[in-house]
Amino acid sequence: MRFVGIDVSKDWLDVHVVPEGESFRSPNTSEGLDQLTARLRELSPERVALEASGGLETLAVAELSAAP
Repeated sequence: MRFVGIDVSKDWLDVHVVPEGESFRSPNTSEGLDQLTARLRELSPERVALEASGGLETLAVAELSAAP
C-alpha cells in the first residue's frame, strides 16, 4: 500500500510518499495542484492526508477531492 502526506503552507505543498520515501514540493496554486493531481493519479495512493493549516489547505482539499 502507498500513502501520501502533504504539509501545507501558504506557498507550498510539501509531499511525502510512503513507503518509497519520495518527497517533492508543489506550489499551493491551482496550476501546482493540477500538476500534483496528475502525479498522485500516477502513484495511485491508498490514502492522502493533509495537514489542516488555518484554511490554507482549502484549495488543495477541494482540488484533490474533485479529481477523478
